[in-house]
Amino acid sequence: MDGREGKGLVEIGRRESRRCVRSVLLFHSLAFVAYVPVAGAAWPVILLLGVGTVVVIIVLVLFLTDERYRRPPKPERDVGFIEARMVAGNRLSSLAPKVVLLAEKEGIVDDFLAGWVSDDETRRTVEGLRREVSATGFWRRFVVASALIEEDPARASGELRLLSLVAEAALEKLNEAERIIEGIGGGNGGRA
Repeated sequence: MDGREGKGLVEIGRRESRRCVRSVLLFHSLAFVAYVPVAGAAWPVILLLGVGTVVVIIVLVLFLTDERYRRPPKPERDVGFIEARMVAGNRLSSLAPKVVLLAEKEGIVDDFLAGWVSDDETRRTVEGLRREVSATGFWRRFVVASALIEEDPARASGELRLLSLVAEAALEKLNEAERIIEGIGGGNGGRA
């Protein structure tokens, strides 16, 4: 073993053969073994692996220090915001029974339409009522209003007030469809 030194790198061992060169290199306090074919085809691969390792370490350090990924603190909310959020939450709570009833009625009508076997006139009437309910966009508006309670409770409160009226109108149409279903099908809702 000879101790050749150059620019902070100390080669403490080297073994050459026809196909490769093996060196044990010591760089400051880090030792590693380099196995490099003499033809030089592996140098780009080793360089690429080294660069990739450095990039992964840098990203890991940035992630662990949490400087780039830190969220700014939420601003303090004033009393008016909290009060508006409580009002919107109360409106959402008062709308909840209508929402549950609406979902149940839609399920009944959808089940009827899926299992219907005869009387195209009745089916068209029920489908028309169901399309009118779907056209209101109640569920999309309900999800948006529910999400707005935390961000913009005043806007959510206004939307929930309107949704209460939309839910009542949709329930009336679904009740009418349910009466039609029960009127013609008896106990099984017109299903075979």
